[in-house]
Amino acid sequence: MCAVCLWVLDRTRRCVSAPGKVLLTGGYLVLEQPNSGIVLGTTARFHTTTCWERYAPLCLLLQQTSSHTQNLAITVDSPQFRQQYYYTCSFPPAGVLPVLSPKTGQPSNVYVECTLKYVMAFLATEMAEQQLSGVLHIKLEADNDFYSQTAQLQARGLPVTAEALASLPTFLPCPTVDGHLQVSKTGMGSSAAMITSLVGALLVTFHAVELPSADTPTICDASGNVVEGMRIVHNLAQACHAAAQGKIGSGFDVAAAVYGTHVYTRFSPTVLADVLSATDGEEGVGDRLRFAVVATQWDLKREPIHLPQGFCLLMGDVQGGSSTPSMVKSVLKWRAAESTKDSSADLWGKLAQVNNSIRELLQELSGLDGSGSSSSNSLSAAATYQHLSLLPSHQRGSVSSTASSSLCKLRDAFVQMRALLREMGDAAGVPIEPPEQTALANATAALPGVLCSGVPGAGGVDAIYAIVVHPSAASAVQDLWASWQTVSSTGTTDAQRPAVCPLLLRATGAALGDGIVCKVLDHLNKSTISDHVDSETQ
Repeated sequence: MCAVCLWVLDRTRRCVSAPGKVLLTGGYLVLEQPNSGIVLGTTARFHTTTCWERYAPLCLLLQQTSSHTQNLAITVDSPQFRQQYYYTCSFPPAGVLPVLSPKTGQPSNVYVECTLKYVMAFLATEMAEQQLSGVLHIKLEADNDFYSQTAQLQARGLPVTAEALASLPTFLPCPTVDGHLQVSKTGMGSSAAMITSLVGALLVTFHAVELPSADTPTICDASGNVVEGMRIVHNLAQACHAAAQGKIGSGFDVAAAVYGTHVYTRFSPTVLADVLSATDGEEGVGDRLRFAVVATQWDLKREPIHLPQGFCLLMGDVQGGSSTPSMVKSVLKWRAAESTKDSSADLWGKLAQVNNSIRELLQELSGLDGSGSSSSNSLSAAATYQHLSLLPSHQRGSVSSTASSSLCKLRDAFVQMRALLREMGDAAGVPIEPPEQTALANATAALPGVLCSGVPGAGGVDAIYAIVVHPSAASAVQDLWASWQTVSSTGTTDAQRPAVCPLLLRATGAALGDGIVCKVLDHLNKSTISDHVDSETQ
């Protein structure tokens, strides 16, 4: 039976989801080898659902004029962006990039379109004997934590609290103002998570890879197919993400979307340079893409790490809005300037040392099993954390235990990291930790049970994080954030600015299944007619 018939008869709906990220350490430094960063995968996920349809949308049938023999009709439903996209994908010979023809007049989505083009180019090479055709429907949905929900709470007359946030329907569409979509991101890596979940869903749909199952996430077959599938998804998603952004970034956000929480050291950009320099119509691009994704050994490093048992990551949506690309550009310009070369290298080195100390201390605390106390009268690690959650930061040193001692060192290392990042921001003219964020982080860190607080990743005014040593300390942090008001540089309170909205996400571990996973939703009846047939006549 030909491949196209196999696809049409496959009436399975599959959903591949990928987690968001929080870069705890390694901001800016992670752009360069051999610096590493601690990236936390989160419980907030981006979901891509795929299924084969019986009928192509009429709008695509009317405009199908390609002379190429292989054609794939694709519909992409993005309800949170209130948008549907329609494409015809045709496959020229000689490894040329596929031709993705959008419906006439529809807006462009570079992240979706680059991903479709590169994944289809990869599949055309991997499946040279098979015909890529049919009608594929794709649905993109993100957990609410990826986008600011303050407007949704206010529209419902609800307080800005975690409890109110949990009461909202899932996958809420972004609000509109005067007919214009208002997309306010929380900095959790929505673009990378979307691309990664879309890459994974497409590869699974065409049976090109196996991924961890959401039903049995810890089961990996002896041949290593699942691990290999994750590697291919990672490498291909990095290529798609770089193509969409027009540059090869550090890649930690895509790595978190595939593997979850880990210590990340970036790959050499040269592994993708040959692929991304290709132009439309150039021959052999598919083969070069396959070589880069499958045959090339990438030199990225992943080291397992996780928060100690009982620790909780808390995130808050500050809603200030920051341009990460421009901030990164300014920092790299400062780092490369001849006049600041020595001072920037010195500061860069100090930050690297502190980041390594944080990693080592977290690993030390995670390794304590309760028997590593300094004396028979000392508390176990778990009991120590619970006891410390009741104490303000200045009293924690009075508790005698190995866990308490390491915890105090870890707190000091986070404080030092923040100070160095502020120094770097001042030197580069970049608001990595602006004064209003410093005030909020300091007030948060002073609460009982809080290990540290700061701005994640590249900094700015998108988000705030806190790590508490016991879940019982979380409510005080969330109460502070919900009542927080920004104080301007003139000393006046900004009463118009909304309170910091606590997010519901938490950090995940580093086990198989904490990263990208696939779930079979159902097997549709073969007689089912598509719910997504385009009824328009023009």
